[in-house]
Amino acid sequence: MRPSEEKRLVEEAQSIFNASLPQVSDPTLRFQIERVVGELEVAAVFKAAGTYANAKHLARYIKLRVAELRDSAYQDMELLRPALKLTEEFADAILSLPDTVATVAQSSYPVNSKKQALNTSGPYVARYPVGSLVTVVPLPDLTKFMETWTFHHKPVPEQLRFAGMTLRVKSVGFYHGGDPVYSLEHADSFLWLEPCLRPGPG
Repeated sequence: MRPSEEKRLVEEAQSIFNASLPQVSDPTLRFQIERVVGELEVAAVFKAAGTYANAKHLARYIKLRVAELRDSAYQDMELLRPALKLTEEFADAILSLPDTVATVAQSSYPVNSKKQALNTSGPYVARYPVGSLVTVVPLPDLTKFMETWTFHHKPVPEQLRFAGMTLRVKSVGFYHGGDPVYSLEHADSFLWLEPCLRPGPG
């Protein structure tokens, strides 16, 4: 499928979803629609950036979401069926892509002089510099951490859809006491702790 065709599918699906929202009375269904629209946008960004493995990972979630909506008993589902069909076509096109991930050379990583001096992680030392690639831990590990972690920045269920994805570090902050807290590109506004991340490829 040509990029222009993929773009058309995404834009038409989003247009139908957004036009249907004011007519949808069920707040849960509205939330589901908004989530699919957001996931379509992110999958399209991943595909355009050449990070096909991430795009395919998200496309699988989109297909599951479409199947759940199609089989649901929501009163307003008839409004959404054309958009669901377009969304599924887009997800199928993404799933036909090869698994490739764009990488960044180690030499281009920002320098973390404090980490280099200590040669270890510690308070106020980030293991993953801004711009580097990290991989979110697999779903079972992320779920376990979410269920067992009882302190700050506990993962929320909405973050589980990013399990296994390779993403670039957007920014690093520090919680009181020095624990690094990461934000990742194309992962909404969620924050991540180091136990949730692994070094990415490259």
